[in-house]
Amino acid sequence: MPPYNSRNRYDYVGVDHVKILSRGREVNDALAEESLLGFPRASKLADGVKHKCKVVYYTEVKAEYLDVLVASDSLRKYLLDNGEQKRVGTLVIYMDDGIATDTPIMAMPINLSLLLDLPDDKAYVGFTSSTGRFYEKVS
Repeated sequence: MPPYNSRNRYDYVGVDHVKILSRGREVNDALAEESLLGFPRASKLADGVKHKCKVVYYTEVKAEYLDVLVASDSLRKYLLDNGEQKRVGTLVIYMDDGIATDTPIMAMPINLSLLLDLPDDKAYVGFTSSTGRFYEKVS
């Protein structure tokens, strides 16, 4: 399979994975290079089991999550102070047993106030899944 880019629009991971996508206030596109904020982490998802996910945002960079940090070139513009004393924080994603053990699947340094327009300081998080050109069949 060719490497991923916006021209050939392949999802280059090819295995079950978790990734963080956003284009801020613009329409999101799972296959657009500029939507990918952190490189995907493989995770066993196609196993017929319900999975739990926990998303936490800390208002500072948390050194204890450095081992699981992910970032891509698209994240650069969200790693600045916005001039309102809202600085880079840490977005942390936990799944399944990692929730109870405080072992995240990934973490990302990000200043959410640059990424999102939050007049009420509230945001909505969405989860999606897809199989692309394939399908999941549970026996």
